[in-house]
Amino acid sequence: MKSEMLKKFIENSTGDSISSRKYYHFEYEESEGKGKARLIDDRGYEVSIPEAALIIEGLNNAYIIPDEEEVNDYLNNRNAKNALQDDLRFENLRITGKLFRVDRKRNWGFTCASCKKKVISEDNKIWWVIEGYDFTSDDKYCSEECAYPLHNEMLENIKKSIYKRYNIDY
Repeated sequence: MKSEMLKKFIENSTGDSISSRKYYHFEYEESEGKGKARLIDDRGYEVSIPEAALIIEGLNNAYIIPDEEEVNDYLNNRNAKNALQDDLRFENLRITGKLFRVDRKRNWGFTCASCKKKVISEDNKIWWVIEGYDFTSDDKYCSEECAYPLHNEMLENIKKSIYKRYNIDY
């Protein structure tokens, strides 16, 4: 019965907010030498006692279960995924096409960092680079396909470092 009430409470409390999530925080107050924690919702209103009891029961069910290792694995995986989303190196690493300048008197060229093909401004309109938040490189590529292997390798290295931070085998 209580689990059904908890489910209903969560469904009702998430429907009104923009992100379909409800956020709570605790406020601590002390009176007559006793400390009390108050549960406050994302709009600044104190949660009623029955609602707070449901939330506390839901938290107990989520965190206090017999298999503590399972909870830790779940939290580590979730935190790693959140860290990946927050990591600017991962989020902003991209392959970008650049136009050759047409206002030059002489043709300009380079050798592709991947396939070693000679690329000349006379024959091509676009060349490619890998750019990111804290990544700079002088490497230039003749096509997106040539840049993909290094781009994917860099993304995998960022993932490995984040998963390693949370003790997850990748």
